[in-house]
Amino acid sequence: MNQKKKVIFVAPVLNSFIKKDHEILSTEFNVENNVYSWEKKLLTPVFLIQQFFYFLVFTPSCSAIVIEFGGYWALIPTLFGKLYNKPSFIVIHGTDGCALPSINYGSFRKKLLKLFCRLAYKNAYKLLPVSDSLIQIDNTYAGIKSEIKQGVLNHFPDLKTPSTTIFNGLEINKWIVDNPIKDDHSFITVFTNPQFLRKGGDLILSIAEQNKNCTFYMAGMTKPTHINNISDNVIFLGKLNVEALKTYYQKCRFNFQLSVFEGFGLALCEGMLSQCIPIGTSVNAIPYIIGETGYVLETKSVDALQLIIDKALNSENKEARGKAAKDRITALFPFEKRQEKLIATIKEAF
Repeated sequence: MNQKKKVIFVAPVLNSFIKKDHEILSTEFNVENNVYSWEKKLLTPVFLIQQFFYFLVFTPSCSAIVIEFGGYWALIPTLFGKLYNKPSFIVIHGTDGCALPSINYGSFRKKLLKLFCRLAYKNAYKLLPVSDSLIQIDNTYAGIKSEIKQGVLNHFPDLKTPSTTIFNGLEINKWIVDNPIKDDHSFITVFTNPQFLRKGGDLILSIAEQNKNCTFYMAGMTKPTHINNISDNVIFLGKLNVEALKTYYQKCRFNFQLSVFEGFGLALCEGMLSQCIPIGTSVNAIPYIIGETGYVLETKSVDALQLIIDKALNSENKEARGKAAKDRITALFPFEKRQEKLIATIKEAF
């Protein structure tokens, strides 16, 4: 039996979708983790020193290096990969492909972090964005001229590193339920408190005031303490486990993804699998994910959003749209597709 090739897996945190990539790689490779608590900013110099000696010792014996997100943790692995002729891959997820100072989001708005990303991307063997938009996109939705040009190539126009887009994948059966019972006047969105502005929480609060006959669920978020006079039809659900979130997806007719910037949109896809009709912004991959199954908000405007909501509430084909949304995600973004392409892309480099 052939021994599995060793892959070093680098990540700043092991959240759910990063764990899924780890799971994928573990099916074909012997995966060794290089993960530190990078959220502890003061320890960054210490982690860089630890990384240096780790890769000095272990790079020669590995076959490839896979790095989740561009960041401080990505530079040393790519440098040693190049030194020892070992292919290094950087999976780009979102924040590592943009600079949005207006909402304090994006790795490229910080000079030192941007420099680390640029050097890491330059020395990587290949970039693996979860959508084409993370390589290059013009986002006009928010109307801020200085923030329209986003993606790696808009920030690093001289970058020559090749890229292969590998969409995120979902466990289809995890979210699907036959014939869910929907409340035609219910909307759900999923984000945490720090994501409030980036995910369009301000728009939702405004629109809730104008649609008292509807219920707006915010999953993942607690009621903000800095905002007064929030309409009673806005329900903050806080953090939910998968089963609880699934229950709300199943009861809500519509699913918001009103992001100013969104690397992919996993929550949008989850809702669509539960036959929620999607309402999203003209940002990044969101219009492609929605296709013809829902509605796209072209500019950040409460009035424009209200027109969409009126149209959505008065539509006569809600059941068909919900089923079409489920079918679109099932066809385009199953977990197996990401698994197959990620493994094949890495094996091609050996």
